[in-house]
Amino acid sequence: MVEVDLPAHAEPMGITLLHVADCPNLSVARDRVIEAAERAGVGVRVDERLVHGVSDAAELGLTGSPTTLVAGADPFAETDP
Repeated sequence: MVEVDLPAHAEPMGITLLHVADCPNLSVARDRVIEAAERAGVGVRVDERLVHGVSDAAELGLTGSPTTLVAGADPFAETDP
């Protein structure tokens, strides 16, 4: 877990990075989340969750590795029109 504390009065935003074992993009995703939070002046808590198997992936909402969840939701998920 990585925490970036910026505003002392605000609760850090929860970010979860879902990933498969040996995901080559995990560190890049983590670094970009932290950089974006710092630029926006937002505190974040970044958790990394290893996904095991297809059923785990479906239950957690893994759509690719890594998948970024903000407050438990995928902000990039496609929705039906």
